[in-house]
Amino acid sequence: MFPEMLAKTERERRLNKRWRSLSLDANMQVERAFSAAVTSICIDGTGAFLIAAGSDARINVFDLDNPHKNGRAKVIASADKNGGHKFSITGVNWYPNDTGMFTTSSTDKTIRVWDTNCMQSACTFNMREKVYIHCMSSIASTAALIAAGTESSYVRLCDLKTGDHVQMLQGHNGPVSGISWSKTNEFELATSSKDNTIRIWDIRKSNSTLACLRKPTPVVAAPAADTSSKKGKSAAPQFKKSASTLAKFSDVILGLTYTHFSTHLVSVNLIGTFDVWELEQGGSGGAKHVATHEIPNTNFGTDLNCIIPVVPELGSSQVGQEVVVIPSVGYGLRGIGMFDIQSGEAASVLRGHIGRNACAALRQNSQQLYSGGFDGEILQWSPMYMKESFEADESARNVSALEDSWSDNDRK
Repeated sequence: MFPEMLAKTERERRLNKRWRSLSLDANMQVERAFSAAVTSICIDGTGAFLIAAGSDARINVFDLDNPHKNGRAKVIASADKNGGHKFSITGVNWYPNDTGMFTTSSTDKTIRVWDTNCMQSACTFNMREKVYIHCMSSIASTAALIAAGTESSYVRLCDLKTGDHVQMLQGHNGPVSGISWSKTNEFELATSSKDNTIRIWDIRKSNSTLACLRKPTPVVAAPAADTSSKKGKSAAPQFKKSASTLAKFSDVILGLTYTHFSTHLVSVNLIGTFDVWELEQGGSGGAKHVATHEIPNTNFGTDLNCIIPVVPELGSSQVGQEVVVIPSVGYGLRGIGMFDIQSGEAASVLRGHIGRNACAALRQNSQQLYSGGFDGEILQWSPMYMKESFEADESARNVSALEDSWSDNDRK
């Protein structure tokens, strides 16, 4: 068999095992704890705790390792508007490598740093503008910076050590829609904006912009056959958008992320497409546009305030063959899509939310995916082999309990 055929076969095997077998897990779910939309979720690096925030400014922390007897992950800590945000929370993130702290951003124009033990705000940054997105570097060793995107064109850096705004990155001409730190260089930051550009920054330099990326005129691939699926199942539908529609909105960027190895950037566009950029190595900040792929049956309309939090795969076998998770895809924006960045193939599109799917998170050291929606639910998705293992363990426990019962009866 030719090497390229072997590589394709291996990729297909990985997609089948890791992504295409995902479906709603009836054995393990998350306790319903929101009466409003779930706007953001995050799982800590150990995979033990999930934190979620809502449009009603409520925050809940869930213990994934020690669920209720009914299998539902339980709430172990909460906070609300009393002492917290006053309006909708737009983002929530664990402090890297420490579940004792987490950060939140809100349309009330603040970013808060929280003490998990007492669920109280320990520090508040007044941003003076609605904050759409924020994040911290997962590999930072010399600084503890929060990068924030607001309704203005500036990217603001907040220092947790001093509690002050320490830097303002200027270059965009519209609201910031996406922020992602490099996973290999703690000083490199990528941002996207509604001005239709992506900028790569080196935060150590006075003239911080390393590159400004704008994609070329999109080329639309031929349409593939459409398929459908039932609720809670996966599918990979495809369809074609008109060239005139693509030309009108294709450049408006709603979010972006570095891939696992930070060799590529993936950005999502208002029209319902995503772009793949290959980055030059060595810290030059250069990049070339590789491809534009369609997101099946998806059109974000004309909602320029929409933010799509793209989630990179936590691990991959080969550079350039990673998968990205994109929420709010499909009809009604209720699905979660898993896309191969090399081919653009929809490895899986999961449907289970009644309302729009707003966010997603992958669990470290696990094949599980969690999603939050406008229906107030947090859903857990697991691959088939994990559910089969759970059912086998449950059956073994039942048999053991029955044998113990027989043994007790014999002694009587």
